[in-house]
Amino acid sequence: RGTLIRVYNTTTNDQLIELRYGWQQATIFCLNFSGTSDFLCAASNTGNVQIFSVKDASLNTRGTLSVLSSWIGGGDTQWSLAQFTVPSECECQCSFIGEDSVVAVCVDGTAHRHMFSVDGRCEKVAQEVLIGMGV
Repeated sequence: RGTLIRVYNTTTNDQLIELRYGWQQATIFCLNFSGTSDFLCAASNTGNVQIFSVKDASLNTRGTLSVLSSWIGGGDTQWSLAQFTVPSECECQCSFIGEDSVVAVCVDGTAHRHMFSVDGRCEKVAQEVLIGMGV
């Protein structure tokens, strides 16, 4: 059924948005908001990094299976705006660089920078080996 990420207003305790991280259960290792809190990135144990729009939920994908999602209990769950998988599919931490770029730093010593747009496109712009881990 996937992994759900729920974002709350910490002043009122109201749930602002519910985000779905894939169809299969994942262990989330990192959640990070962009500088303006418009976007949220999440990285899991699969090396998958997903980017969600928090401020404008209409930018997130609902997909053709939104009816099925509602039927299995997904309710008004939002799917990611954009995503990428690091080549080694290993654990990583993610963070925003500005409002349209995400970097993932992985346990294998690599870093991957991707730019994304509000129309869901995501493009790799850089990959670096930070430390040789002997992998």
